[in-house]
Amino acid sequence: MIWRKPGFIFCLAMIACSLWASAAPFIKKGYMYFSITTTPSILVYAGLRFFLAGCLVLCFAKFRTEKPTSQKLNWKHVLILAFCQTAGQYFFYYIGLAHTSGVSGSIICGMGSFFALLMACLIFHSEKMTMQKLLGVLCGFVGIVWLNLGGDMGGTIFGNSFVLISQISSACSTCFINRFTQKEDPVLLSGSQFCVGGCILMGIGLALGGTFPHGAWQGYLVLLHLACVSAIAYTLWSLLLAHNPVSKIGIYNTMIPVLGVFLSALILGETKQAFSIRTWIALAFVSSGILVLNKIKSA
Repeated sequence: MIWRKPGFIFCLAMIACSLWASAAPFIKKGYMYFSITTTPSILVYAGLRFFLAGCLVLCFAKFRTEKPTSQKLNWKHVLILAFCQTAGQYFFYYIGLAHTSGVSGSIICGMGSFFALLMACLIFHSEKMTMQKLLGVLCGFVGIVWLNLGGDMGGTIFGNSFVLISQISSACSTCFINRFTQKEDPVLLSGSQFCVGGCILMGIGLALGGTFPHGAWQGYLVLLHLACVSAIAYTLWSLLLAHNPVSKIGIYNTMIPVLGVFLSALILGETKQAFSIRTWIALAFVSSGILVLNKIKSA
């Protein structure tokens, strides 16, 4: 089967990771093109992205050739994920990115894996904590603390804290998704919660006086790219996980913060932050922690 060929897995996994890694720098680029400076307009911008992403995912679900065994949709689960993942996570993520650098945001996003493990062990009780898992989590936290010790990263404690909170929300939604997709179609569930969560973010932003993004045509291309990041990356990842062990695919998560740092340097010109010793030490700790967690899963 082609989905299990190493070369094919590598190509698709790297495409998905590259798309996810490009999110932080492209979000900040969108702020520039649309001259977005207020929190309400940031929320409208975020909501529009995820509503469009949801529409793309639902179109894929409608026209895909391989239909899942179950196409039932529990709207209670959709609402939980819409509030927890899309609205909750990206409320903090978009606001946080407006107050930090793309490099810092990319590295902090690597913490999602660690928070997901802690919640799975301590709250959802779906996994058991071991010394090896604790070592992986500690590596990640050391990296983030080290990153925030210096004041030369182009960000603020406020911005970094909001991005970190977004990863806690992301981890919570990961645990919910793991439960909900046992009996539900993950693609249909994801597309639906993207749409609902996007509407929630837009509604909050508009109610607070935000406006829909308008400005340079490049901004609309950025918005379309961000919608495709969520739709395409998620779909590719779901297909790879459907045909391969989690440990074989999850190992590529280590590339997301690394690629995010390079893309921030390339797209935003954050070369000073990207190539500083502090960044690479933090990146080494976070990536090592993710690697340890994935080695445990494959053992």
